[in-house]
Amino acid sequence: MISDIHTNDVGNASFPCNGVAVGYPCQDIEDALTESFTVSFDFDDCGGGKGNFCQEALSKYKPSLGIISCTPSLVSSLSTGGDHCVSNPVIQSSIINEGDEGSLEWAINSLIDDNGANFMTVDSIPNKQSAVTVSRSWMIKEKESCIHDVSNGPAVCSGSYEISYSVTFDAYHSSGDVPPLTIVNSDLKIDLGNALYATGICPSFQFSHGCVTPVGSALDHSHGRFL
Repeated sequence: MISDIHTNDVGNASFPCNGVAVGYPCQDIEDALTESFTVSFDFDDCGGGKGNFCQEALSKYKPSLGIISCTPSLVSSLSTGGDHCVSNPVIQSSIINEGDEGSLEWAINSLIDDNGANFMTVDSIPNKQSAVTVSRSWMIKEKESCIHDVSNGPAVCSGSYEISYSVTFDAYHSSGDVPPLTIVNSDLKIDLGNALYATGICPSFQFSHGCVTPVGSALDHSHGRFL
């Protein structure tokens, strides 16, 4: 969720999200997003302590993978991931479809364990070889504008924008009682240096002292946050 952002409730064509209603995506905000985040999945905890059905499926259909081991704390880089069951960076872009490189679906299905084994996409698993299917949605949650600060400080904005993911564990080796995904690291933010920000989201001709910095956080704080 991104809060303290201009979502234009006055219908001004010079402001962002003009003509875009609550519940619909705003390209102006999407285009101003920058950086990425990484997630981890602790395969060791499949089954919630009642027997690791994920491992049982892999042992049945691809025993050469051996025992999958996940130690996210040993990842070589929190921001770039790529090992120890921490994903490669997930990029925020409305032009990347889920499943494409840089998407969350691709990142989860490409996870590598402590020993370098790709365990989420397995060609010998029947029916569906990749562990998850992901859908992404993005929308205006609150249609609001910005108010000038009487002390000549940054304008105070009160709109909000939501980006959400639905992750379905829908393969033979991932269906059932699986542990949650955890956001390991996030640099995701609105790029205040982006020309789109200065001309649209917080136009300098209207707000000469700028605007308060938009704030972002995960709805479930136990699963991480972003800046």
